[in-house]
Amino acid sequence: MVFRRRKICRVIKTAFLVTLLLSVLVYIGASCLNYATYTGNDPWDLPKCFNSKFHTDHLVRLAHKTHLILDSMGIEHWLMYGSLWGPLRGIPGPLPWDQDVDFGIRGDGNFSKIALEEFKARFRAAGLGVADRLYSTGSFTIGGCIDIFVFYDYRGRLWRDGYEPWIFYINYRLYHSFPAKLVQQPLPKVRFE
Repeated sequence: MVFRRRKICRVIKTAFLVTLLLSVLVYIGASCLNYATYTGNDPWDLPKCFNSKFHTDHLVRLAHKTHLILDSMGIEHWLMYGSLWGPLRGIPGPLPWDQDVDFGIRGDGNFSKIALEEFKARFRAAGLGVADRLYSTGSFTIGGCIDIFVFYDYRGRLWRDGYEPWIFYINYRLYHSFPAKLVQQPLPKVRFE
């Protein structure tokens, strides 16, 4: 009877360790992939189609309005992710298949001097909706098509705040953080339509 209990305990421990090891391997493997739609690596996204001129113009208008509002508050901002690839490739605007415009801002700059409700109120006053995901992903969505990512300087590396960057540490370290010196002011200006 004692021997049988030991054998059952060994089987349970082995199953637990195998499950734990497989979970860690899946987590690390999934964290090392970049699922951003502008890279073409998003397995859950439908095939990319070119946006209509209306949609592209709408994105550009919202991006310009967001740029003016951020400027009026004195908040440093820059294009990033897929929105930066268009101007770098010589396309004067968003990539033809991009669905949004991405801005980055420094959370430890002028943004930290403005009350969060006042920040959101400026966009609402301009007729733009604001979805606040600051505590989960370190971002805001403005008007449904503009993402503003808030970065903080952690020992010379800009990193998004919120709980998601810490849960998915490897992915965020590889794809969503960068040296602070890359956004030292003044930044070069690019044409975005």
